[in-house]
Amino acid sequence: PKTALLEPNSIILEKEVALKYFGDENPMGKSILLHSKKDPYVVTGILDEIPKNTHLQSKIYASFCTLPISKQLDKWGSFDNTYTYIVTKKGTNIEDFEVKFDTSIRKYEDAMIQKAMGISLVEFESQGNLFIHKLQPLKDIHLNSIYSEELSTYGNKRFLFIFGITGILILIIAGFNFVNLTTSRASLRAKEIGIKKIIGSTRKSIILQVLLEIFLHSLIALVISILILLLILPFLNNFSGIIIQPEFLLNPLTLLTIIFIPLIITILAGSYPAFLITAFKPVDVIKRKFKEGNSKSLTRGGLVTLQFVVFIGLVFCTLIIRRQINYLHQQNPGFEKENVLVVENMGYLDKNRNSFKMEMLKNPTVLSASYSSLLPSVEDNAGNIFCEKGNDINHLMNRMEVDGDFQKTLKVQLKDGRFFTDNVASEKDNAIINEEAAKLLGWSDCNEKYIHD
Repeated sequence: PKTALLEPNSIILEKEVALKYFGDENPMGKSILLHSKKDPYVVTGILDEIPKNTHLQSKIYASFCTLPISKQLDKWGSFDNTYTYIVTKKGTNIEDFEVKFDTSIRKYEDAMIQKAMGISLVEFESQGNLFIHKLQPLKDIHLNSIYSEELSTYGNKRFLFIFGITGILILIIAGFNFVNLTTSRASLRAKEIGIKKIIGSTRKSIILQVLLEIFLHSLIALVISILILLLILPFLNNFSGIIIQPEFLLNPLTLLTIIFIPLIITILAGSYPAFLITAFKPVDVIKRKFKEGNSKSLTRGGLVTLQFVVFIGLVFCTLIIRRQINYLHQQNPGFEKENVLVVENMGYLDKNRNSFKMEMLKNPTVLSASYSSLLPSVEDNAGNIFCEKGNDINHLMNRMEVDGDFQKTLKVQLKDGRFFTDNVASEKDNAIINEEAAKLLGWSDCNEKYIHD
């Protein structure tokens, strides 16, 4: 493991990948071809199955020193697409380390900005640009990430909080129902309680008996709910896009929660019915002078009211969330996204891209096709520094390259001017900017305007 990726063109594969390409043969020392250039990599290790709860979900790991970028790590700004992990010594004061880390990087970035733009980092930042360096603990990546371009899809702590609160509210409603049903039927157990008291049972022992019965009810309901969960888990995973393994139930924290839920429900939902049922006096039971449970009970009425308030609140929250999701799906993003398919990694076609495009257009179901360096509204580190001709103020703006059919394919609307043609020579130095860029540059009229990168 310590030397598996030290040499250039070395690679380690997950068991599943090794089986796919090499079958039952021993893959160690054999070669596998990667990328469009068909670079040969030698298998130097086999990975065990990667746990589902890690953000490192790649099935193939190749040696970083193979890449040309690995030789440029002393050139600041040349490795912005590289994810960097830092292992600190035990007991390191992370706050102090982060300050030193930021100071050190800013020193090199100041030189980089001066070389590229002729101004200092302080001047660059005074123009509204930012260089921020923050370290985040590895364990915080999934639920507490502050970055939008993590290696894998990350979770959302807010959603977990919302779902958790919703689950607790539903549990509370169920508890209220249980209390109402139990107290309304309390009179049916009056004779049983009265007789037990006559033959010598203490109120304490009867309360414990009632609580034990309620605990058994909760336990049976919990077992049934776990069985239902295991049955619907494949459908739940498919619907949510989250892989929850049945082994999750064996997690110590999960087991502790499963054990304590029946106990907590028994105490919260069972205490009042238990004390109410055991409050009957034997003499009143014999003379039938106890009060029958009825809908006019103040406590029961309050619980029913509170239950309806919680229920109505959940319904309103559901409707609001539904409307927000519908708005997100139906709002106009400024381009046509329906019935548009995206084929990634088309750069590998190189000079054959137009041939591929022409071949696609021969299909009668394909109405239009276009190439672009990015997807609309996706940044992907494509920022460039631009300035207006004759002006020293620089602006960092995202750039994407498109062909002449981009507007036709995505139905992008122009506020002014014209779109590109397929004449490469005449369009070489032309650009189209959006309203936000014009606002940033302070332009109300973009005719005869020039920007430089």
